[in-house]
Amino acid sequence: MNEYYERKLKQAKRTKSTMPYLGIHLGPTLKPCAVHAKNRNLVLPVDHSYWLDFPMRDSEGCKCSIRQISKHEYQKLKNEGIREQLTAPILNENGKFTGHKEVVFVPINETPVE
Repeated sequence: MNEYYERKLKQAKRTKSTMPYLGIHLGPTLKPCAVHAKNRNLVLPVDHSYWLDFPMRDSEGCKCSIRQISKHEYQKLKNEGIREQLTAPILNENGKFTGHKEVVFVPINETPVE
């Protein structure tokens, strides 16, 4: 486990009374991380063993990160889903990129795949 990730986990454990969940965010790479890609949109409690068993940025090519999530935001994500980042771009009538992407929400994942 790298030093940065270890500090992030310690901080998450200190503030878990207000932000009791962690979520995975895949990094900006052309080839998705082999370790964390199968757990895309995963949201688990801070104390879950997954965070120690599969640390971020520990394998080759991993640019994934974790983000703390509050109880309120967790309920919102559970009801509405997480905004999908890899959606198709919107094209204008001439077939040119507009710079906007379609907004798609996908359900959160609460069971890690090992």
